[in-house]
Amino acid sequence: MRANSPFSYRLLLQSKQIGPFDRRTVVGMRMKKIISNDVAVMRNDGLMMNVGQLMADRFETTDALTGQILSMPGMASEIWPTFLVDFGGGLRAGAMGFVGRGELRFESDKLRLSGQRKRAFFGSRSDRIKIAIADIAAINVALGSDQSVAVNLRLGHPLAPTRKGQSIILKLDDPDSAQELVGLVHAAL
Repeated sequence: MRANSPFSYRLLLQSKQIGPFDRRTVVGMRMKKIISNDVAVMRNDGLMMNVGQLMADRFETTDALTGQILSMPGMASEIWPTFLVDFGGGLRAGAMGFVGRGELRFESDKLRLSGQRKRAFFGSRSDRIKIAIADIAAINVALGSDQSVAVNLRLGHPLAPTRKGQSIILKLDDPDSAQELVGLVHAAL
């Protein structure tokens, strides 16, 4: 989120405009479930979007003419969103060989996962892997759990599950984090 945002937003509810609000206030209302993702929002430069699109436009880079999120090259890694992830596992390895809790960082062109990876016999070691956004075939909130994300990698990817059609399940801390991650990856695709 930009510290000195040039934009303000108006909510369009029942044919009435409410606001202006800054992005942080609108996102806060969404997180507290005061408004839903499908509520219409009008930016002060005339761009129409909904709350879900506003949340995906984390750095307020959507172009008013095209409606496309512009890339922001050279961003410092400290501002990329980071999510806490439960890879699962225990005696056996969980998602992508990781065990227990770890971290997933969204970067514009890749996902970086770090945590403890299971060793061949006993124990684990700290490890980090990167998955290019281009290698993701599909990503959605997993059925049956609104805080888990199902990731399908393209066929032949070394980290893809061995059974065809099987998804990698990553459990995030809350449903809003899962929605945000899915929105960011969809915007990057």
